[in-house]
Amino acid sequence: MFVLFRIASLFFFFVSDLLWIKPIKSGLPNYVLIFIRSVFTTTIFSLLWITAAQFFNDECINQQFLKRSYPVDLVFYAKAVTICLFSFWGLYFFTSSLKLNKFVFVAPLANLGFIFTILTSFWVYQTPISVTQIAALVLFGVTVLVVLKQIPFNEFKLLVIPILLTHFFWDTAVVFYPLVINNIGVLPFCLLMEVCVMISSGILVLINLKDITWFAVKKHLATAVIMSIVLCIAVFLFSLSLVSLSVIVVVTLGLLTKLIRLIYGYLVLKERLNSKELIILFLMITGGVLASI
Repeated sequence: MFVLFRIASLFFFFVSDLLWIKPIKSGLPNYVLIFIRSVFTTTIFSLLWITAAQFFNDECINQQFLKRSYPVDLVFYAKAVTICLFSFWGLYFFTSSLKLNKFVFVAPLANLGFIFTILTSFWVYQTPISVTQIAALVLFGVTVLVVLKQIPFNEFKLLVIPILLTHFFWDTAVVFYPLVINNIGVLPFCLLMEVCVMISSGILVLINLKDITWFAVKKHLATAVIMSIVLCIAVFLFSLSLVSLSVIVVVTLGLLTKLIRLIYGYLVLKERLNSKELIILFLMITGGVLASI
């Protein structure tokens, strides 16, 4: 059942990824769109929590939607907020990479996230590292060397570093999500995550307020609304899958999304890769498969 939740979340995350492309490539600052959609997602999760509380029963407890009681430890909440604020930067750099990169190129490079997930899981949960995962780590290291050799450093900074940062933040933070969910439940975790995203992006909006074209914001408002609904479903199902599945399994299933993105970018967006990009993608995909075994 929880595997199905994860697979379903992949579909909604993929739809959300598609919705980012047009506004971001049109020049709308990513933090503006993140802020607008996070206002809607925060509102939706708040209403869901209030509604669920009205029908509070044992099933809510069994499914970890809510908890009968919540921790009173301020240190726990400080850590939970830190994890969510840390995770925000994954979203920020992901949307930044969409502006510069080909969609078909961004997706497989996301396999780099396995490095951070494997190493962080080993540190937090003492999860043993398999031989194939060690091989994947070596292959990822080789890939970085190939990238540095094949791509000029200025191009590397623009195209590859945002993707590396995306998955450093996302795939490190995801290891800690179950620690928060198991203490406060799925809905409160989703709400906490979106509140942190709203605050982080809101600060960036305030800092850059003079540079924002509000006509462009209004133009993409409908996209932000649709995105918020899709993301609420994706984040809820993803968080629910973490109740039962291990982090490594959840991240491994995420390979399906990367495959779908790759096919979509090639067939629908008509994106084509040069020989350097193809070499990098081959190494990344091979490493991702090894890391997931």
